[in-house]
Amino acid sequence: MKSYTVYGLNGCEMILNDKTGRFKILFIDVIDDLFSKDFIRFHGSSKIKKYNKNDFKKKYVNNRFQGIVVGFSARFEDPFDFKNIDKKNYSIVVLDGINDPQNLGQIIRTCECAGVDSIVLPENRSVSMTDSVIQISQGSFTNINICTEKNINRFIDNAKKEGFWVTGFENSKSASKWHELDMNGRVVFIFGSEGSGIRSLTLKKCDFIGTIPMIGKVNSLNVSASVSAILFERMRQIDIKSS
Repeated sequence: MKSYTVYGLNGCEMILNDKTGRFKILFIDVIDDLFSKDFIRFHGSSKIKKYNKNDFKKKYVNNRFQGIVVGFSARFEDPFDFKNIDKKNYSIVVLDGINDPQNLGQIIRTCECAGVDSIVLPENRSVSMTDSVIQISQGSFTNINICTEKNINRFIDNAKKEGFWVTGFENSKSASKWHELDMNGRVVFIFGSEGSGIRSLTLKKCDFIGTIPMIGKVNSLNVSASVSAILFERMRQIDIKSS
């Protein structure tokens, strides 16, 4: 397990209220007069260190800390486990070569809002889970299964054996429009980096290729914006089919 730090009310609350057992609390630093005795009693006084406001600000210079910092340990390095998947509409987002922590944090947040079940990161050529990523996700990482795979192509092969359809998204004239794709059921969505896109061998393994047509002169969406468009289209399709 690796150690991480999260600050601010939203992210800290998600960690402290997590009931899955995936996160081990290491410490809780708080400004004394901002938190009630019930809070301290609930979370165990042995892990809480109280500071006056001046001492807290000396230790944590950033003024956005909102009077609370939580240290915890967690594992995001384990491979995906296909066992015990019992949902009809199970979705996995694979991020192939995303190198910007800001993008990864935003994508995690979007995935959680859009009901994605798991995110798979490659072991190499990708940003990993860091304090920055965790902070940007605003606690969303606690509600989603985040895994790491040594070989994304082998993961795709295993996913297909388990009944998943695999769709890669590229800015390509030959690709299908995103809203024409059936996104119901067990699906794997693959997104590449803005610079190099999805690796060619990985793209060949996809069952479908989708794209979001654009009319602007730049003709390129930020990857987190592309993920948002695709995932909320999936939500729309699932809602229509279930209604």
